[in-house]
Amino acid sequence: MAGHTFRLASLLRLREARRDDCRLALAAALRADERLESHLAETNLELAQLRTAGQQALQPGVLNLDQLCDQQRDAASARARHSELERQRSALALEIDQLRAALVEADTEVRALEKLREAGEARHAAELERAAALDLDEAALRQVRSSAT
Repeated sequence: MAGHTFRLASLLRLREARRDDCRLALAAALRADERLESHLAETNLELAQLRTAGQQALQPGVLNLDQLCDQQRDAASARARHSELERQRSALALEIDQLRAALVEADTEVRALEKLREAGEARHAAELERAAALDLDEAALRQVRSSAT
């Protein structure tokens, strides 16, 4: 008897490829999120440094208006970058959630097909065992008949 052939093998390969694509897309999105998080940390540090510099510029003594204006402009620019990074990170968080859901769905589809394949292989193995048992029974019966005559 020939080996078991899973008739949905090509569909299984397609589903596995889709699952792998989902994994790659999710990994890329997570790397992008890490980069955004790193940029946010840099921006937060920059804002803290600008606040400290701004407080020092306001201490009694000589007031340099050009320096104060530059610091305020830099702080406004850093706050705008921070807001944009936060917006991008929020959008990316939604995308990551969608990619995770797609990966779960793709993985579920692959596992369902794998279970079908395994069930078919188990049925095939059981059929082979039954056929082998029948062959043994027939051989034993022939031997009993030949020894009886």
